[in-house]
Formats: sequence, C-alpha cells, structure tokens
Amino acid sequence: LFVFDVTYRSLLVDFMVGRVELAVSREFGTAGNVGVTYTTLDSNSTAVSSLVPPENTATTGVDFVPTSGTLWFAQGETIKTFNITILANTIPKLDIHVFINLTSAFLVSSAPTDPLAAPRVSSNESLASVVIAEHNNARGIMELDSPFVVTVEPSSNFLLLRRRAGTYGVVTVSWSTIPGSASAGSDYYPTSGSVTFQQGDVLVSAGLAIVDDNIPEFNESFTVVLTSVSGGAVLGTVLETTVVILANDDPNGALEFNQTSRLMLVTTPPDGTTTPLVLTIQRIGGTVGVISVDWSLASVNGSGGSSSIQPVSGHLVFISGDVVETITVWLQPNNVPSVTEEFDLTLINPMGGARVTTNGVARILILAHNNPYGTVSLLNANTILSEGANSTVETIPIVRSGGTFEDLVVTYSIQQLDLAALATSDGTSPLAYFSVPVANTTLTGSLLRSVNTTALGQCAWACLSDETCLSFSQLPSLCQLYLATLAAGSPNVLPGASYYEKNQTKVRPFLLAIARSPNDFIATTGTIIFPAGASTAGVPVVIVTNRTPKLDQSFSVTLLSIQLRYPSTDPAHLSPSLGGITTATGTILAHDDPYGRFYLVGSNGDHTISVPRVQNLAIVLTVQRQGGTIGSVAVGWSVYNGTAQQGVDFIATGAVLVF
Repeated sequence: LFVFDVTYRSLLVDFMVGRVELAVSREFGTAGNVGVTYTTLDSNSTAVSSLVPPENTATTGVDFVPTSGTLWFAQGETIKTFNITILANTIPKLDIHVFINLTSAFLVSSAPTDPLAAPRVSSNESLASVVIAEHNNARGIMELDSPFVVTVEPSSNFLLLRRRAGTYGVVTVSWSTIPGSASAGSDYYPTSGSVTFQQGDVLVSAGLAIVDDNIPEFNESFTVVLTSVSGGAVLGTVLETTVVILANDDPNGALEFNQTSRLMLVTTPPDGTTTPLVLTIQRIGGTVGVISVDWSLASVNGSGGSSSIQPVSGHLVFISGDVVETITVWLQPNNVPSVTEEFDLTLINPMGGARVTTNGVARILILAHNNPYGTVSLLNANTILSEGANSTVETIPIVRSGGTFEDLVVTYSIQQLDLAALATSDGTSPLAYFSVPVANTTLTGSLLRSVNTTALGQCAWACLSDETCLSFSQLPSLCQLYLATLAAGSPNVLPGASYYEKNQTKVRPFLLAIARSPNDFIATTGTIIFPAGASTAGVPVVIVTNRTPKLDQSFSVTLLSIQLRYPSTDPAHLSPSLGGITTATGTILAHDDPYGRFYLVGSNGDHTISVPRVQNLAIVLTVQRQGGTIGSVAVGWSVYNGTAQQGVDFIATGAVLVF
C-alpha cells in the first residue's frame, strides 16, 4: 500500500523556496518491484475547486511547475522521494495550495495471480498539499495617496489613503493631525481617526473636513500622519502629508457694485448741461493690501455709446483697509428722439489678489426721451382728390414727427360729413338755417322722431343734421322733428311750443358739398401700419366713379387712435401720440360738368342752320345745356363774319342768355 508520508501530506513553504521534496511510503508488504505514478493537479480542475476557494488556489504555471512521474520501488524498499518546483513572482497572494496526487501502483514483473495481493495506492492518503505561504503583501501596503494635498474651504473627502500591493481582507489604518498655520477644530476636523478598507478597496477617504468659517484667510496648512495599521497589512513609505487650505473668503477683498448701483434708471439731461452719475463699488471679504480693478462701459442695445455717457473706461484703486470707492460718469445732453438706451459698466482685470463677484456689472438705462415713437397727424386740413375713369384707391397723406422707432398701428375713420357740422363750421348758429319761429304751434301726423333735449340749439342741430327733417318744434320739455312743413302738414295749436321750418335754399349748397357713401366714396373704419423709420404714410380711400355731374364734394377723415404694433418692454412706458390735424376733409373735385356744357343746335340736328334769303327773316338760334344743371349760368353769344357780312347780309348784335 503506497501513501504520502505523514510528514509530507501538508507542507507550508515560502514562495521563494524553489524546490519542495515530497516522500511516498510503502506500507505492509515490500515484495516485488513496484512502480508508483504521481501528478500535480491543474488549478482549473474541478478536483481543486472542490478542495479550496479560488483565492487559496495556486495557479498552474504561475505559482508552480506542473509535474508528473513514476517512482520505482525495488523489492524491500519502503520510501521514495520526488521534487516539485515553486515559482517565485510579484503577485500578492494569501496562502495558496498545490495538490499532488498518487494516481496508480503496479508490479514491474509479472502480475500477481491473486488480485488482493496486487500493489495499490491508499484511497485516503494519496493526496498531498504544498501550501505556499501568504506573500507579496497580500493584505496591502497602506500609505497616504500623496505627500502634498491642496484643498479649498469648505471641502471634504479631499484626503485619500491608498492600499498598494494586495487587497485581501479587511484592514484598518489609524491617522492623526499636527496643527500648522491651520488650527484644529476651527479650520479642520476631526483631529484623528481611522479608516477601514474592505477586501478589494484601493482608495478610501480619511473623512477629514475643512471648516467653512467665513473668515477671510490666506493659505493655511497642517499635517496628517498615519500612526498604525491592523488586519495583516503594513505601513508603506508615504506616511505623512501636508494639507494646504487655499486662501478663502477673499482676504484681499472681492469687488462688486452695491445694491443701488446694479440697476440705474436715469433721464437724459437738458441741452447744454451734463449730469453726473455716481456708482458705488464695495469691497467685501478682507481688506488687506492694495488692490485695483479696471472698468469699461459698453452699449447693450447698440445705441448711444460715448455720445450718451462719458468717459467709457477707467481704473480704480483700493488701498489697504478701503471698503468703498466710486466711479463717476457724465450723462451727455441729447435732444434726438431715442428709445431707452442700455449700457453695462463692467469691472474687469482685478489685481492684487482681488476678484470680481457676479455683481460686477452695473446696468444703466437712459430712459426713452424726445418722443421716440413720434406724433402722427394728417398732413393737410383738406386733401384734393379727383374722380377717375374708374373707381380708384386714393391716399390721404399722414405724417410722423419726432422719433420713428417701431411700427405703429393707426386707426382711422372715413365717413360722410354731418350736414349740421358742415353748415356751422364757420361759427354760424344752426338756428340760422330755419325760419322765424311760429309760436304755440306743432304738427300732427308728420313726426319723424322726438329728441330728448330742452336746448333749442341742440334741437335745431338734430333737425339740420337729418336731411329728411323739414321742421321742428321746441316744447318746454321735448324736441320734435317733422317730415313735413306747415304747408303740407296738419298744424296743431300747443301753448308754449315754438315751430321752425328748415330754409332749404340756405341748406342746399351744403347738401351739394357732401360726398355720399357708397355713391361717391366708400365710408369705412380701419387700420394701417406706419412702418418704423418712415416719416410719411397714407390712409387709403376708395373714390367711386359714377358719371354724375357734381360740384366739389367732401367727406371726413379722422385719426381715431394710435399704438405700437408690438408690445413694448421699454421701461419708460412711452407711447406714440396723435397730434396736429387729426380730423380733416377729403374733397373730390367737381366733375362731369356740374354747371353744364352749352351747344348751339342747328335745325338739322347739327351746328348749321340753312335759311332762304328773305328780307327781314327772323332766325331762331337754340342753345342747349348738357351735363349738369347746377346753378344759374349766363351764356353770352355773338356773331362774326364769314362769307356773309354783318349789316349787308344779316343783322345781329349778340346777347346773354341766362339758364
């Protein structure tokens, strides 16, 4: 029976041992020559994995040289030895096992006739284990990650401990601090502690924190030292680090505009003057040392520039202890219409250890001035228009004075003239267009409507405005308009009433002067866009061609309202305005011969008359009026010699005909 000798069944060796000797013993009988085979087990075999976990398994070809062979036992021999080779390497490992197995035993000469007498290997003692002891700092070499650490206030997790070599097992490292210019407790905490590395951990924070004390300070430092380690690891070489806390809370100061200077709304000064504008810069944090800063002014919305504010740049110095300085710029006079001008005054290039905060920009708004959106009016009190061969769209010109910023929406109305307004436009009283009143009289059955007024002038105005009203009566508490006159109506006696009849002769010229919609023009209310930058625009009106002879006729044009086309965000909240002429007239010139065209008509329907030569024959000449028949027209006629001679062949002196 062949077994591993008890001394060699489990050997603990150093990874640098090189060769390891193993012995196989022959127990019981020693007859015959016997061969015994052996082999190392492969680290990837299931046999090995069933024996030890992976971290305790030696790797074939890395940790040992795979070996197999045969031991020859001569008759009477009881022990034989063989060697396996252990490979040295730099890989950190725990205790690892190399397994060697006796695989078979056989007689070298003839086989025994009795199977029970055959040589064999033990089923329980045929496996040996060579344990290569833990090596290459398998549990780690513990150090600080860096000998010099720079951090800021506040901060944490800035100091790291590193585990070099192996990472097996749980390891604890203790550390402590040594104050320097930084003070324990007020600048950092805690003053000591320990860090635990779990298996596999390489970097772990020490748990040290920098205190945010809000005190302006320059660079400060302290030292951290590793004091001990447990868990099988060892301390390395980087056992001490200097921690530098960078200057914080602006020991030299941080510069910014104070609250009131960050947004300044100002107005442009009047002509011939300049106005100072003072902005305050404050130094927060520390006040140690001399610091300086430049400043620069720039337009935000592309307007103004140095023509609006001077100067546009400068330099400011704070001596040690200074906390406030000021910048003075001068607003320049400007009578040019402008929307709100925006400028940024920016602190730049801080020197001497200073910095500029996020409040290092001051916004200056010079509010809109000098009517930036302009005043719109009609160009003329009366615009002359002509009727064309076909209906046309004509334009009533409007103008924009002042500024021309932004598109404007102009609402207009084109309407038929009010008869009463036209008749009284020169100051004439509406009563002037009515007869002398008839006392205690009204009409019955011809009522147009009642007007709720006790004022005689208002009652007269109502009747004058309505072309269908021919008369009215004024009662103590009521005004009544009628469709008839006394001559055509039914008079009624009513004490206290006064009856008035409209003088059609006086009214007629005004009726003829009113252009009618839709026969002469199209009455409408609408809007137009007055474009930004433009100083002129036009209100459209449709002039209708009707081929009816008419005198000059007018209609009203009124600008009703004006506003910005798009909502404005300008902080001045200014608006465009209407001014100047906002109500005017458009006059369509007389057309189609309103007073008539006059022709001599001959007896043959043309312009010739054939008569016999008869002594003292009276000849009648006919003058015809074509076109319009408005007004009384005088037409003169005279004769001139042709082949017939005055006084010899005919007698005629000429005359004036009145139509």
